[in-house]
Amino acid sequence: MMVKEYGIEPQIEHYGCLIDLLGRAGRFDEAMDVVKGMSMEPDEVVWGSLLNGCKVHGRTDLAEFAAKKLVEIDPHNGGYGIMLANIYGELGKWDEVRNVWCKLKQQKSYKIPGCSWIEVDDKVHQFYSLDQSNPKTEELYSVLESLFGYQSEVMVEM
Repeated sequence: MMVKEYGIEPQIEHYGCLIDLLGRAGRFDEAMDVVKGMSMEPDEVVWGSLLNGCKVHGRTDLAEFAAKKLVEIDPHNGGYGIMLANIYGELGKWDEVRNVWCKLKQQKSYKIPGCSWIEVDDKVHQFYSLDQSNPKTEELYSVLESLFGYQSEVMVEM
């Protein structure tokens, strides 16, 4: 419709958004039709969006395919394998979980830790998942607790 009605050629970002929406809706046949019809090679965002949809709906067959494509793009990014292992785990496929983790270890894959930013008193603080090195960690998690109404795991460990 973008091309026919508005003369706009879809960019990779448009495809990524569309695949994300279709995947979240569980419309995988349509998502794959879009991927096959793309005028460019699918990137990490496209395959990652599909993988995320597979996680939501427990589609291991398509998740394996998307994870394989992601590993072809970035062989050492362990985040994709971890996501696939989590899908298997949610379905109770423990042998497959073990196989994925062994493969990740053999390939010396890495996962970039989650990172967050929070602004307190006009100063931006950056911290990583389970990182307690920031001198204001306790204060930051206190703010988060007040916002979300729960005690974080990190605060429990402190």
